[in-house]
Amino acid sequence: MQQKWDRLHLYQLLILGHKQVRTSSRKVGRLLKKTGLSYAWKLSEADLQAKWYIEHQDYKEVKRKRAHQWRLEYLETRSAAVQRAKKGNIKAHTRRTRVQRMAQKEETRRRRKAQGKGFSGGLQQIKVAQVAQDGTSHWVTCQSKRLVKEGCMQENWLRYDQTRYPYSTPPMTKPLYSDFNGPNAKRNSQALLRGLYEGETADPYLVSFLDHCRRPEGLEDQPLEVDLEDHVSFWRKMGELKGLEPHGLHNGHIKAGVASNLLACCDTIFCSIPFATGFVPPQWCHLLNFAIEKKPGEIWVDLMRTI
Repeated sequence: MQQKWDRLHLYQLLILGHKQVRTSSRKVGRLLKKTGLSYAWKLSEADLQAKWYIEHQDYKEVKRKRAHQWRLEYLETRSAAVQRAKKGNIKAHTRRTRVQRMAQKEETRRRRKAQGKGFSGGLQQIKVAQVAQDGTSHWVTCQSKRLVKEGCMQENWLRYDQTRYPYSTPPMTKPLYSDFNGPNAKRNSQALLRGLYEGETADPYLVSFLDHCRRPEGLEDQPLEVDLEDHVSFWRKMGELKGLEPHGLHNGHIKAGVASNLLACCDTIFCSIPFATGFVPPQWCHLLNFAIEKKPGEIWVDLMRTI
């Protein structure tokens, strides 16, 4: 069957050559040697057309008669190959590929840091709304790195910091801010959940809101700690190809740690420290937001997605 296909391909290339269509001379030479039709290049276009037609009809007839049998043989061969293949080999190949990808990324970061270069790519320009003195607004294109960064930060403040920006809401002003962020924060929080908090505010809407913060009866206190079983179960399901922080730590480190009971216990204790003591390592306080275009070319900042 392969020989018939090779002859068909050879005749087709030679016909294209007669029609002044560029073809690969090396491919033609390999097919001439493979098929043993060294004289074929001397034939005229009409002879080549006739031979191609005869060969094509023969090819179709053989394929029609034996296609089902060949298909069954192919499926049996593939099934046997799958049975012979070991699942461990597939996992080893996947792990090796991921390690190579991690090493490539780490090497790229190291070189850029050594050369003092920033990462390329990112938003080159955005459109932000600017309000004129007469109260009308119009779109302004920002093309410098500083203006693009400031425009994205302004948009994120409007989206995700509405309790403080552009106007501070009662929870972010006195007396609530000092009551729930000072030394008495824990005591006031527990009192609020029990419905015993007595603030100094006289705003009826705020008083109603605080009253609705009372915890329903019948709910029990949950331990504020990370359980080892939950930690291992979560990180086994989490994907590896995601970054956690700008210092190089990514999901692969913690995912590999759950394979060791000792390392998993250490990670569980570290994750429980903020809940138990209120202390958070400074390295955990970094949060990096990215603004990406939902559709290529839409550079209006209010249409972008923040991740």
